[in-house]
Formats: sequence, structure tokens, C-alpha cells
Amino acid sequence: MQYPTFLTATDELGLDDGVNAVSVATVDSIKNSLSEDKDKQEDKSNKDEFTIVSVYNENRQARGDVGKVREDDSKTNKLNNAGDLDAKENDKLVKEVSKELSGAKAALYNDEDTDAKKQNYKGMYDGEENKVYVNTDKTDITDAGEYVNLVYHENRHAQKTQEGIENTADQEELVTHYGDRAEKLWEDANRREGKTTGGTTQKTISEWRQENNANYPSVFKNSEASQVENEQPLPAIYHLIIPDKAKDIEDELEKMEKSLHYTEREKLNANTPSTKEEMEKNNEGFVLQSEARSIYHKQGQGNQYNLKYQHPDGREVVFDKNGKKVINPLNKGTYNVGRNDIEHILFDAWPYIKYGNAPDDPSTVADRVKLTVKGILYKK
Repeated sequence: MQYPTFLTATDELGLDDGVNAVSVATVDSIKNSLSEDKDKQEDKSNKDEFTIVSVYNENRQARGDVGKVREDDSKTNKLNNAGDLDAKENDKLVKEVSKELSGAKAALYNDEDTDAKKQNYKGMYDGEENKVYVNTDKTDITDAGEYVNLVYHENRHAQKTQEGIENTADQEELVTHYGDRAEKLWEDANRREGKTTGGTTQKTISEWRQENNANYPSVFKNSEASQVENEQPLPAIYHLIIPDKAKDIEDELEKMEKSLHYTEREKLNANTPSTKEEMEKNNEGFVLQSEARSIYHKQGQGNQYNLKYQHPDGREVVFDKNGKKVINPLNKGTYNVGRNDIEHILFDAWPYIKYGNAPDDPSTVADRVKLTVKGILYKK
């Protein structure tokens, strides 16, 4: 499954609902991919245990993609709360976002020892060096809209320059409009997603400038900025927010995995003997397992005498001290997908630790972790 990465500034953002449309499309594409995987799973559910393996593998990839969504959302939160970041961290952030948006390099500068003309600018784009500059003495980085607007505005210049479009007065007007629309969309999206801005420290821009201009003089590329040619003051700002949909996606993945873990395993493990006597009489090929491999099935008072048997095809059955099959969710046998120790850990033990044997399994994750450690110590 391939999911969109960090969204770039596009002309869609000139529309009233541009950001929402892009965000919805992103989430829909992920959910459609999950739906396709679920359909594949259901089509193959005729006791094909490798369906479980393939879906777990794809879900691990999906969780990696969710991590990318979270990483993108982290950028959004940093831009929203830039006053909490020092000059070094802001410099790194501007570089990251510019690289994503246009591939341009980026740097901060301030008014100290900068060419007087350049002190009037909130930011600049150097076409020769393909580099965006942000003036923190003229841009209020504690104002999320203004900060993001400027970064995206300048990167729009970078995009147009890379396309061979000269920065005429008309182009400047278009880019400024682009930035103004972005600011509104950013603020609308923040409200829609319930995101806070301004940082936890609530540091004013004057306090930030006083502290960072003194402590991080080497971060500000003032001499570089002074050499930029053919620039005009740029009054605008710009925005694209990546809503945090990672939780929604993770919920979808968990729902799918639980269905596999509970329902499909139950189907695959259905044909097991009801008593130990029946198993021995029919000589069905079940093999008694060691204490270490039976530890999950001896939980609770009176269950220490339970015996676990496993069949080479993956089926598993547990008998109590009277030789009757254990069917309670805490200690019952469950189908094993893994055909070696590594697969068993990935596709059997780990899902069990996360979800238990059934929806009504009374054990907790902490209980199951402790049992796992106990089992490892048994082996040693």
C-alpha cells in the first residue's frame, strides 16, 4: 500500500475548500487501500492462514505510513507553536518544510548588520541560490498564520522560478494572493482540527527575539541575505495544514487485525477434539507442548494442570485436569499461523499480547507481557 507523503502547495489551495479537499482525499486513499486489503482477506478466508500473515505484513507497512503522517503532523504542530522552538530548531524546521514544498534551501536572518533594504522584508527568495530566507525580526513566528504564510509564500516563488516564470509585478500579486488564501485556510483547518497555536510558553515575539538573537548569532545568515538581488518586500503569509488523521487510520488497522486475530483464528482452530481421550483414541497427530510453550494456557487458580497440545497444521487444543477441552477465553487453544519461531512471535505471540485470545479475554496487556517474560525465563 502506498500512501501520500507530506502534501505540497498546489493550486487546489486557491479554492475555498482546497485544504479540506486535499485532506479528505489523503485519508480516503488510505481507507480505500485498507478496504481493498480487507476485501482480499475476505475473498481468501477459506481457511488460508497465510491471509493472516499477508495482512499483518501489510498492516505493519501501513503503520509505517501512519508514522509518516504523524511526522508531517509534527511539522504542522511545530509551525503552530514555533515560539517554543529556539532559533536552531526553527532554522531546521524551515529547511525541512522548504525541502518538502519546493526543494529549495532555507535559512533565517535578522536585522542585525543586514543590508538596510533587506531589513524591510519579512522574507526573500534567492533564485540564483534557490534559497528561501525568513527575517525573524520582521516576521512574527509566534503568529502561526503569519509564519506559515511567509514560508509557503516564499516557496511559491521558488516553484515559479524553477518553472522559468519571471517574478513580475503580476506574479507577485498572484503569489501574495496565494499566501493570503493560505493564511485563511490554515486558520480554518486549525479550528476544524482543534489545534492550538502560540506554544505552551506563550512567549512574546519580543521575548523570543531578545533571547535568540543574543544566544544564536551564528544561526542567522545576515551577510548571505544582504547579497540577495532583485527582491521586493513581501507582505503576505501562507498555509496548508495536515490534519492528524493518524488515529483514524490506526483504528482501522486495529479493527482489521482484531477481526483476523479473533474470528479467523477461531475458524481455523474449529476442528479440535473435545476430550483428551478422544484425541488419544483417534491418534490425530497432536503433540504435547513444554511448560514454557504452555504458559499462556495455565492462568488462574486451578489451571496449573492444563495441558496444551499442538498439531503440525497449526491447530491447538488445551485440556484441563479432567481431560476436557478448555474453551474459556483466558486459557483456550488458538490457531498458530507461524511456522517457525520468528513467524510465531510476529503473527501469534505479538497479536496475543496486544489483543488477548478473544474480545472477552479478562487478562490485561501487562498480564500477558509478564507471562511472556516468564516463558522466556523458562526456556533459559
